Amino acid sequence: MKQAERIGTAEAIFLLWVILDTNIFLGLPRYFAADAYSAMYLMPFFSYLFTAPILWMIIRLREYHPQSIFTEIPGKLWGRWASILLTWIVAIFFTFSTGNYIRQFVSLINDAILPLSPASFLIIPFTLAIAFGAYHGPESISRANYLLLPVTLGGYLLLLLSAYIIGEPSLATPVFGPGLDQLLWSGLYRVPFFLEIVILTVLYPHFRSNKQFRQVVWLGTFLNIVLLALGLLAYALNFPAAATQNVGFPVFQLARNIYFGRYLQRVEALFTFIWVIMSIFKLSLSLYAGAITFARGVGAPFYQPYVLPLSVLTVVSCFLAPDYMTALEWEWGILRYASTGPFVALLALLLITSYWKAKKKSAAPRGKTPSIS
Repeated sequence: MKQAERIGTAEAIFLLWVILDTNIFLGLPRYFAADAYSAMYLMPFFSYLFTAPILWMIIRLREYHPQSIFTEIPGKLWGRWASILLTWIVAIFFTFSTGNYIRQFVSLINDAILPLSPASFLIIPFTLAIAFGAYHGPESISRANYLLLPVTLGGYLLLLLSAYIIGEPSLATPVFGPGLDQLLWSGLYRVPFFLEIVILTVLYPHFRSNKQFRQVVWLGTFLNIVLLALGLLAYALNFPAAATQNVGFPVFQLARNIYFGRYLQRVEALFTFIWVIMSIFKLSLSLYAGAITFARGVGAPFYQPYVLPLSVLTVVSCFLAPDYMTALEWEWGILRYASTGPFVALLALLLITSYWKAKKKSAAPRGKTPSIS
């Protein structure tokens, strides 16, 4: 397989913007409101406290395997059978999660914007768009996302500013909601809501150095946690937490609530445009992750031939959930929780095994982490 193209530091940091923060447009506010009530905007920070050790393990694992993706590492440590087995599991995971996200996205478009359009008329063009992005790889995705930041991030901040202006501060009180102890437990319980960080393990070869990767992971995740918290605060200032649990698309409703006379109204149109762009980037990366893991697992020299068949499977998985609420529950209530534990356990096992093998070799200069790629 050819040498992976590199992703710049700033591009990678804002690639995390579409990976992590796109979830605020779906069901994320519903669950955070159920846990923390008026303090829903603090939940990302408490979850980040418990996500930090996982990020540390991801960083350390790359120091041992800088040119390998996550599914290749078991093959190097335990044999090819382990890599092939993990490849199938990860490829199926990315395919199903991509299709389930599209199902939720199309539900919003159907319910709020194009109620007369059949779901297939929206799913197929959207899947073609993400397949195009996946075919060109993460370098092209990250650069396109970086170029469109004035539109996506700028529009997002405009939405937040407008929401702050019309917000009611009393809705965000008490400040700590149910209490710090409850926020801590809820933060731990909601760590699976940041499962997208698994994509970082597929992008190992696209970073120039371990130092760059550390900067991207720590700075990028914290910056985007702040942006996510600001979005939740904007929502908390405009809607009571008790009502949020019954709203299908909370942030879309927030956008519809913004009105400043003839000069600023119908903000939901801007919101939808931003969400479409961000979702295409995020799902293109997810589809790429499925294709590259499968290609590396079977020893293929290129991943592009696998984009089309995985796109077809993605379309099929879109129709598995009969409605939006089912798709929401499958992702936020089942898939993320069923996947996070095994991922963290495998990550820890790979890290321990890599450390043990590197220590046995002891061929690297003292003070540096030996690479066993």
